[in-house]
Amino acid sequence: MIPIFFIMLSLYFAKINKPYYSVFVLGMAIWDRSYPLLFLPFYILSLGVTIKKRVTLSILAIIPAITPFLLSRILLSHDVISQYQGKIFFETFFINFFLGMHWDIGYGQTVYIFVASYVILLLYYSFRLKNIDHEHIWQFSLMALLLYYATCMFHPQFFTWFTPFIALAIVNHRNFLKLHILQIFCFAIYTFYWKESLSWWLFASVNPSILLNLISPRDLIDIISGSRALMFINIFRSILSSISIFMIALILYKDKIANNA
Repeated sequence: MIPIFFIMLSLYFAKINKPYYSVFVLGMAIWDRSYPLLFLPFYILSLGVTIKKRVTLSILAIIPAITPFLLSRILLSHDVISQYQGKIFFETFFINFFLGMHWDIGYGQTVYIFVASYVILLLYYSFRLKNIDHEHIWQFSLMALLLYYATCMFHPQFFTWFTPFIALAIVNHRNFLKLHILQIFCFAIYTFYWKESLSWWLFASVNPSILLNLISPRDLIDIISGSRALMFINIFRSILSSISIFMIALILYKDKIANNA
């Protein structure tokens, strides 16, 4: 919730034309979680008219993000630092989420789907950008997250990341509410992958003796379908990806119409 709050605050500052406050607050979100780094290029390109201003904005975003790390190097003991070396921004398992879907093209060479797609989105954004508009920031930040949900493995808690962006999309684009409801339905089935921990155990405090001993939805589906629960879950995971990609297409279509108007 903390980075989501700072992201919302950064969008507010962008809307009232306070670019320096906006990127600084986004840097505070990056300090707490690394995923807002995905949004930073859209902020810099939208809010910085000149190269000099873009460099200044980049520095302002980096300062709050790296200050705790620098302070830890100064104040903490070497033993404590060594335990968290290299884990300030990108832990190994988190990097693997982004690089999970890939094409192996031979001789040890690989094309990572999310990386390639994100760069295409960023290039499209930089080439079509004609004026400063805070609307572009949340729209393309949303598309970056939708791209992540479509092509990468993600823990269910990561689904909260796009809360402020999808809320804005629902307000500004017709039919997004219906699509989001479908997303939530598919997401609920996606959580079956984690068995009891994300089903009955969430409500265990109501009646521990019963809820802690109930069979998980995934195991129940396995019994009914003959050990095909993963296939069942992955079908809805695929539908979730399709909805996310369709949302991206709708935003780009609306953006093209607005750009030609």
